[in-house]
Amino acid sequence: MEFYPSKNERNLTRLFLNRRIAITRLNKLGISCPYISDEFTYEQLYLHKVEQDFNLNEVTFLKEGIVCIFDLIVKVGNEKDLTEKEVENQIRIKEKDRIESYRKLDGFSEKDEKEWISKNVNRKLEEDAGSKITTLSTLKKELAQFKINLGRFNVDVSIDGGKIHFLKLGEVQYKNLEAETITENPNPEIFVDLDAYIIFRKLHFIFKVSKSKLADYSFIYRRMSLDQLIHESCKPEIFRKWINAEPYIADAEPTLKTYDNCKTDIKENIYNLIAKGQY
Repeated sequence: MEFYPSKNERNLTRLFLNRRIAITRLNKLGISCPYISDEFTYEQLYLHKVEQDFNLNEVTFLKEGIVCIFDLIVKVGNEKDLTEKEVENQIRIKEKDRIESYRKLDGFSEKDEKEWISKNVNRKLEEDAGSKITTLSTLKKELAQFKINLGRFNVDVSIDGGKIHFLKLGEVQYKNLEAETITENPNPEIFVDLDAYIIFRKLHFIFKVSKSKLADYSFIYRRMSLDQLIHESCKPEIFRKWINAEPYIADAEPTLKTYDNCKTDIKENIYNLIAKGQY
């Protein structure tokens, strides 16, 4: 009997592969980050850290992880892209013996050598660009996951002007949505089904303490509408009126922003984690 991995197993394999790509790139830059692992899940990584330091507090671990990962995003984002000349010089040094052996072949001309080098230069540039994109995407997903985990301890995090701010939410308690028994869609005029409502609930508990509620609730509406999780008949003004009333009171005024004006990478990553049932 053939074995076919489940969707979750495939997603986990892809997650660790992308982390490995990111870690490899960071190592080449001489950077390390103890908050990302290509071997352990978040829970396993935290357990491993506690085994090393029994007094380690998870909130402290999450805060330090957020600072570290954000710093990596900045450094990788500011990394200077390779130039064709730099890559060509690297290839001529690394492949010196091979190039010399090619030159001894009959019919291998100077034009052939240039074409061979050009082909390898383009391949290297494509690999490097792909590695950078994967690294940044992976780091942003990790940052989003750390934000979600920190929110479970009633601590919110925002990034403003390159500075990270942590906000204790006082007496407000995040509910354990998994422990709640929700068997019916309470707003069928807004959401297409119960699953759509639960996605909204999870997004609401993450974004409700934000300093930019208009942008965040605009994103929720626009993104869920794109996935057809909100009825087409629920126009922006209807959703805004609903979200501004009890029990949400989002103060989303005066009008909802367009999708392009409210989306961010972190919001997208948080949404995707929730929509895929990974939170």
